[in-house]
Amino acid sequence: MAKSVWHDLYPDDPGKVAQMETRANLMMAIGDRIREQGWNGRETAQRLGITAPQASDLMNGKVSKFSVDALVRFLEPLGLAIHVDRIPA
Repeated sequence: MAKSVWHDLYPDDPGKVAQMETRANLMMAIGDRIREQGWNGRETAQRLGITAPQASDLMNGKVSKFSVDALVRFLEPLGLAIHVDRIPA
C-alpha cells in the first residue's frame, strides 16, 4: 500500500499519521454523504448540530478543524458507521 502524505508530514510519529489518516477518511465519507443528500451549508449545520462556518470547513476538507471524536458524532445523523479491520502483525 502506498504511503499517504501524512507519512511525509509526520515521518517520526506513526500515531499522528494514523490519527490524520483516520480524520481524512472520515471527512471524505462525511462529505460524500452530504453531497449525496444534496444538503447546503445551512442544512448540514442544522442536521449535524454545528455552525454554518463549521459546515463549510467540513465540506472544504479542513482536517485540522475537527477531532476524530467530533467526526464520529457526525456519522449517525448521516446514516454512516465505522468499520474497523484488523491489521495482521
